[in-house]
Amino acid sequence: MDTLTHALSGALLARATVHSHSRLRLRERTFVGLLAGAFPDLDYALFLIAPLNFLNWHRGPTHSLLLLPLWAGLLAVLLTRLTERRYTWRAFYGVCALAIAAHIGGDLLTIYGTKILYPLSDTAFGLNLIFDIDPYIAFIIGLGFLASLPWQPQWATGLTVAALGTYLALQTAFHQQTSALGAAYAERQEIKQIAQVYALPQPFSPFTWKVIVAHNKHYWVSYINYLAQKTADNSSEHDFPWSVLAAYRPQDTLCWREHQHFGASKGTQHLARQVWRQDRFAAFRQFATLPALYRIDRNQTGEVCVWFTDLRHNFPILPPSFRYGMCRDTPEAPWQLYRLRYFRKADRQVL
Repeated sequence: MDTLTHALSGALLARATVHSHSRLRLRERTFVGLLAGAFPDLDYALFLIAPLNFLNWHRGPTHSLLLLPLWAGLLAVLLTRLTERRYTWRAFYGVCALAIAAHIGGDLLTIYGTKILYPLSDTAFGLNLIFDIDPYIAFIIGLGFLASLPWQPQWATGLTVAALGTYLALQTAFHQQTSALGAAYAERQEIKQIAQVYALPQPFSPFTWKVIVAHNKHYWVSYINYLAQKTADNSSEHDFPWSVLAAYRPQDTLCWREHQHFGASKGTQHLARQVWRQDRFAAFRQFATLPALYRIDRNQTGEVCVWFTDLRHNFPILPPSFRYGMCRDTPEAPWQLYRLRYFRKADRQVL
């Protein structure tokens, strides 16, 4: 989830857990909840230092349940010093731990993956119930926080939790239905027993989903709109955002598109494999759950660039979020690492 929503969730829980014996006043608990709720996303700063390694460090150490006591303790000590020791670290610790736990729990709902067992395990867990930034979750939590200002925080939090539970129940039902559509397609392709099915929520609406059937470095992708009654008119294909939404089809008229890890032709595959195995590309290999060749660029000077993406973060019409690759000027030149900038088709950054 986005950092602001995390901060508001921490503040809301801090307000809801205030009681007559609390050492901090309600306003102070709110500030601590905001700060601690946002704290784990400090790892975004790593993007400025190492844009590729960031993919694996984000939602890593600062999002670990095993390290949560450490982060809560450090924040508590810092706040004690900032308040000139008017409170002991114990006054802050519980609020910090609660807000950080809420942050980690929120990120577990998304598709990016959260390393909750770091450093014992480098596995990134994700329930795939909401997209990484979900405006509906943000609205529910934001409204709950605003309601807690004039009302009893416990009542506001209770209603917020009920609304979130209802929304997540809806998302769970869509996740199961999307998984079933993927399994049915795998069965038609006679690969049901060996294929993996991924049901992935999309950022545009709770009713838009993506299903991916993966087998032997081949992927079949389809976009679903559970509200759509008929296929959208292509006349709107150049009108954003309608062009994006038009790509999501009714579940009974799905269009499946095939992607391959290394591309379709032998020449493409040879070049793609060569880049994929480069030592400097190891961080992207570690990050990508569903890696696929994005494209190969060539120019008249002889330069060639090979780009990969992770299909989890691809959307219709729009450029994928994560596109990393390597370029070289001539067949004899060494490969240079690059990334394509967000929302740009060709603007690249050397790494």
